[in-house]
Parts: sequence; C-alpha cells; structure tokens
Amino acid sequence: MISIGFIFQILGSLANFIIYCFNDDVYTWKLQSVLNRLGKSLFLDIINPLPEYPEGYNWTLEQQIRNRGYQFERHEIQTEDDYILTAFRIPGKLGEENKQRNKYPIFMQHGLIDMSGTWFFNKKEKSLAFQLSDQGYDVWMTNSRGTVPSNKHMKYTIKDHQFWDFTVHEMALYDVPANLKYILDKTKATQVIYIGHSQGTTQWFLANILDKDLTQYFKVFVGVAPVMSVNHMTSFLSQTLDAMNAAAIASEVSDSILYAPNIASFGSTLTHYLPRTLPMMSRNDVGGTSTKNLLFWNQMIHEKRLGYFNYGEKENMKRYNQTQPPDYDVQEIQ
Repeated sequence: MISIGFIFQILGSLANFIIYCFNDDVYTWKLQSVLNRLGKSLFLDIINPLPEYPEGYNWTLEQQIRNRGYQFERHEIQTEDDYILTAFRIPGKLGEENKQRNKYPIFMQHGLIDMSGTWFFNKKEKSLAFQLSDQGYDVWMTNSRGTVPSNKHMKYTIKDHQFWDFTVHEMALYDVPANLKYILDKTKATQVIYIGHSQGTTQWFLANILDKDLTQYFKVFVGVAPVMSVNHMTSFLSQTLDAMNAAAIASEVSDSILYAPNIASFGSTLTHYLPRTLPMMSRNDVGGTSTKNLLFWNQMIHEKRLGYFNYGEKENMKRYNQTQPPDYDVQEIQ
C-alpha cells in the first residue's frame, strides 16, 4: 500500500521540478527544445514510417548472430557471491566449428541498464562484435548481474530483496573477476582485451582498484564513453531526474524498478514507428539493474566524487568506520 509519506514525497518532487523550471532559464530552454524535437520526430515518424522493418527487427540476440552467419554460444558463470551470470560468445563463423581455436579473446562489457544487445544496434557491417569476429578474435559479451540474461542466484530469486542488494561495486568486485577467469579458463589464453561501454568502463576501473592482481590479465583496455566522474554532467535527462529526486522515489517503489524483462515482447512493435534505432534497442537492450545502483549513480552526481555507497552516517560507521563513505583510490589503477 502506498503511504501518505510517499504521496507527499511525490508531490514535493513535482513542486521541486516546477520551481526548477521557473528558476533556471537554461533548463527551461532545454525542456522546450527537447519537447519540440520529440514532437517533431514523432510526427514525422508516424506520417512517414519506415518503408520496411530494420534488418534483424524482432530477432532475438541468438537469431541476430546465427542468421548473419556466425556461431553462437551461451555460457553461465557463477560469481563468488553466488550470482549466475550469462555470457554470449561468437567463436567464429558458421562452418568453422571444427577449426582449431587459438584466437585472442575479447571481453566486451555493456553499460548501465543495457545488456549485450548494445553491440548489435547496427547492420552487420557496422556492428563492432561482428567486425571483431571478422578480424579473427574470439568475442565474449558479458551481462551484468540484474540484467535479463543474468537474473539468477544460487539462493535468491528476483523477487527477493537480497538479490537486488548491489551496485557497480559488486559488479567490479565479483562479476569482472568471475567473467575474466571463466574466459581465460575456456580459451586457455593468458590475457584478454577488454572493451567496456559507459558503466562497463567503471566496472573495470573499480575492479582494478579493488584487486590489483587483475591488471596482469588485461592486454588492452578500450573505453567507449568511459566514466570515472560525472561531476560535469549537465544533460537534460540528468537535470530532470535530479530535480524530481527520481532515484529516491524509485527506491520507495521497488528494489528493481529498472528491471523490465517483458518489454521485449511489445517494445519493438511499439517503437517501429519511432526514431530508427529504437526497434532494435527495445528488443535486445533493455537489460535492467537494481534501484540501489541507480541511487549509487545519483550519489556520484550529487557528491561529485567516486566514492563507496553512502548508507547514512550510522550504517557508514558500521561498514567503513567513518561517517562518510571513503573514496575509491583512483591512483591504484594500472
């Protein structure tokens, strides 16, 4: 049942948003600009829809890979804290199954709320995963805990609060090492090339801070839109979420408000008439994450630092022996 306090919290957030609009001329201009562009885009796409569906429209990720002539494998990987992660692999092209495998492994990690479908928005010749496979690499695409492909745990289910008790910290502490070890064991390689997108780069940074021994197993790190700081974030979306205190409201509603596994069943159909890449994104790239992780990113924006999760002064004292959470020591990254 929705509490009176929660209703007042929503009303307060709406009031803050209205005040923000009236007091910030730049934000008001951004809001008007976004609404104008969105309205124009929707109008144009509805009266002039795509003449035909995009390549790969409504295909699953496995279908996208196999139908384009590549081998597809699905691997389950258990972390030290008992999450079951799923990784997808493109070991080569169809018809090459019996060829000796001595390809260099590439470890590709998606960003916030994404899943590994993020690497397949474009046509075959423009998709990074296919380009790397064509160049002779063994391509592994991992999925973070709390995404649709990685929604299992040895003890908990997605209905349990304990399942969603994580942020990018746990992804760095447990997911990155587990995926790395599994890939090395399977390929018999001694190092991998890591390609991270957005939060996927943050996971790599934090993993190297938390475990200095990991560095030796990465031959190359490639950051696509790398994130270590969000101090200067001024996008319309971030300002809007901040003004409405969206992260705090979300935490009152659900531990997993950003987990939407059913959107694939109708999202691609609804977005067929919207801007051109949305049908592909809604089918294979709504991965999900915990509300706690959303709070962590909101904390980074507010506190303007890369620090451990803030539980409040009392809990911080129990966990960190200080009232404020410590910063991650970025000087430890190698």
